[in-house]
Amino acid sequence: MTAVATLLSVGNGGSGFLRWWREELSGMLPRSLRPGGPGLVLDLREGRPVLARSGRRGLRPLASFPPAEGGEGRRARRLLATAERVAVVVPSSWILRRVVQLPAAAEARLEAVLGFEVEQHVPFPADEVLMASRILRRLPEVQRIEVEVAVLPRGLVSPLAAGLRALAGTAGLVAMPDPRADWPRIPLNPLAPPGRRWRRHLETALLGLCLLSSLEMARAGLQEHERAVAAVEARAAAARRVAERVLALEADTAGLRARLAAAAQLRGGRPASVAIVEELAGILPDDVWLSELRLTGDQLTVSGFATRSDALLETLDASAIFSEVRFAAPVTRAQREAADRFRIGLRVVPPAEAPKPQQREPAG
Repeated sequence: MTAVATLLSVGNGGSGFLRWWREELSGMLPRSLRPGGPGLVLDLREGRPVLARSGRRGLRPLASFPPAEGGEGRRARRLLATAERVAVVVPSSWILRRVVQLPAAAEARLEAVLGFEVEQHVPFPADEVLMASRILRRLPEVQRIEVEVAVLPRGLVSPLAAGLRALAGTAGLVAMPDPRADWPRIPLNPLAPPGRRWRRHLETALLGLCLLSSLEMARAGLQEHERAVAAVEARAAAARRVAERVLALEADTAGLRARLAAAAQLRGGRPASVAIVEELAGILPDDVWLSELRLTGDQLTVSGFATRSDALLETLDASAIFSEVRFAAPVTRAQREAADRFRIGLRVVPPAEAPKPQQREPAG
């Protein structure tokens, strides 16, 4: 089934539901507030068919039927061509009414059951009549229902229905004895089926296409939103990977620090060689350069050249990890360079054990 056929079927079902809903709502209104009648009416009660319009003040004649050529006839033909429903008002003597009792189970398929039962109550075969029915009351104590049936012989209205269908190609046709009464209203469409209302079907198809377009636009918006969410999630995943690498590096650094601390404990709490070199590089002046660095246990021997060697003892003694700073050999003057050659011995201690530096007395 194509999409257009599907939309047409949906439109037919929807229009039928709306028509039923409108009739039900109209039946709930007080009679004074209900619409004035079926609208366009073909009145047969005076012997000559007259096309009229029904209103609150009764029927207003429009033209004879079939409409003649001329102004009124053309207007009547236009009204018939665009009408949704045309009521054929017949003499009340044409319609036979009967009240019958049926089993309560027949309510679910009332029309089919009446097709068999009607011949027992009217002098016509079932295939020669049109009928309408309504339930008057239900009798639960005997499990029966009381139904009123209105029967109209087909032969009385068949030629007229065919002529009316030629002008009102898509209108629904009903027969009734009184245009102001709610019942009976006998459908005449079985005699002359209505044509398709292509405009209504086209409007339904266009409505369906608009709905499909709206759904497609909504789907496109959702897809764009999904793509944006996916891009954000990708960036978040990349940030998570970077954060995981940073955390791994921090964990490695913490592990390295722990291993260095464990090594320092194994060495008796003395600082590591790297820490000693960093400490010397941080406290020695720029005019000092080292030629030898020897660490034996906690004893450190530093040899090198300095512009002024007398200030080195005070500088080294101020360190938090050096103590017992002293010259391990006499200071000599380099022959090729204007610098003192020194050899200093000191003791390396943990920062917590290093004594506070004492103020040295200036040399005499």
